[in-house]
Amino acid sequence: RSGLRCRPLDRRLQVARRAEDTMGELFTKYYRLQEVNRQLEGDTKIAIVGELLEVLDDLERTQMQLNDPSSQDAVRVVAEKFQGKLQTLGFSRMQAVGGIFNPEVHEAAARKPADAEFA
Repeated sequence: RSGLRCRPLDRRLQVARRAEDTMGELFTKYYRLQEVNRQLEGDTKIAIVGELLEVLDDLERTQMQLNDPSSQDAVRVVAEKFQGKLQTLGFSRMQAVGGIFNPEVHEAAARKPADAEFA
């Protein structure tokens, strides 16, 4: 008989090796997809919160411009509730202008080119 034919044991080993390779490839794809999903979730949060921060700023400006203390309190309650919801998403209030960016503490939500005045 020719030595080219696979013995049953050799054939089973070949199938098992192919199955191991396939499982390894599946695990690799799974972990890659998990990383893509985490990145997408983070990017989505940043995009949505970036838009919602404008609303919070408007609420705070409105509160300062109102003359009636009961109206100020009503707007303050809504603004605090809104800010609380942002905190449950993992966001916290930071000094907006004049502070130094520390990458150990802060996370940049977006990168924009600097104006010539600040460059």
